[in-house]
Amino acid sequence: MNNIGRKLAAKHTIDFLSKRAKQLAWVGSLEGIEEGQQELLQSRYQRGVYDDYTQQQQLFSLPSVFEDAMLADEAVFAYLGLLDGDPDNANPQLRRAM
Repeated sequence: MNNIGRKLAAKHTIDFLSKRAKQLAWVGSLEGIEEGQQELLQSRYQRGVYDDYTQQQQLFSLPSVFEDAMLADEAVFAYLGLLDGDPDNANPQLRRAM
């Protein structure tokens, strides 16, 4: 009976650790993408791409949600070197940030 208890405890521990590892991998990926977005924005601000301040700022804007999602995609594609013609494509600083 003692052996069964140890096996059951080991199984629960392994299950817990595998779930925790999956959670950490997911959070780590999201954090890396966020860092990539910040690096892309910083690089583009330095080049003067986002200097249009004529638009009125809103608290919540649905187009800005889609722009944020597109920026996340661009960060991943730039990290992988798949953005042809973009100066941030495979940028070593972007890769380090992510």
